[in-house]
Amino acid sequence: VGSNAYFYKHCRNLEGLVEFYGCPTIWFTFSVTDNFWCDLHRLLGSSYLPDYNDMNEKQKLRAQLKMISRHPHLVYEYFTLRIK
Repeated sequence: VGSNAYFYKHCRNLEGLVEFYGCPTIWFTFSVTDNFWCDLHRLLGSSYLPDYNDMNEKQKLRAQLKMISRHPHLVYEYFTLRIK
């Protein structure tokens, strides 16, 4: 994911959709902003780690990122429920 071939493939797919259906009147995308969802981090248990309250902001961010990378399925489910 993220390679030139990946983006080229999806760009061609979008161009095909526009060619078939015509130019859309509205276009929007959704992005995961997992670093800013306090509820997600509470669900993942980031704040329940030992010494979490003694951590500085950089250490807290690292702890949150570690929880996100360990539980991508929960982040995906949270994101899906959030956009519904």
